[in-house]
Amino acid sequence: MIAVYGFSTEEQGVLAELMKPEYLDLPGYQNHGRGQELDPDRYHAIVDSVSDANGKRVLEFALSKVGYPYSQELRDDGAHFDCSSLAYYAWRHAGVSISYQGSTSAAYEGKLCYDNGWLVHYEDMQPGDLIFFSYESNGRFMDITHVAIYVGDGMIVEAANKRVGVVYRPTHSRSSIVMIGRPR
Repeated sequence: MIAVYGFSTEEQGVLAELMKPEYLDLPGYQNHGRGQELDPDRYHAIVDSVSDANGKRVLEFALSKVGYPYSQELRDDGAHFDCSSLAYYAWRHAGVSISYQGSTSAAYEGKLCYDNGWLVHYEDMQPGDLIFFSYESNGRFMDITHVAIYVGDGMIVEAANKRVGVVYRPTHSRSSIVMIGRPR
């Protein structure tokens, strides 16, 4: 655009400011390739294909939140989610509490799965399973920093970050996965 329209230095500065990632949350910006659209037909096709009752209930909740904003501060208001609150409320919708030792952080949800032997190999994942990631050393259980919910067919639903919110997208960062759990 800059070359085609002959933007001045000032106009180039304005364009650079408008294209900053923090502005992508504003109305008018949709999807940005950071997740896949989930229309009602696709939502029902995914949920209807799940035979496990818990997995189905987990996905009913989690997939219904695609597009919701991310917030750690407002994670319990029902209109915002961080990664661990999305997992917690999705599993609670299935009638299973994944709160552990009074906490619903990703690290404690992971510790719950670990301590109870609810671990699953990557190749054996089923819809509703929790994928725990470590992106940095944080001193928490297994340095877990993030949790996502497996949807099936290589896809996940997760409350990713403030920029993109709750998204449905392909599984990523396989080298950062520290464990996978299936609560019961």
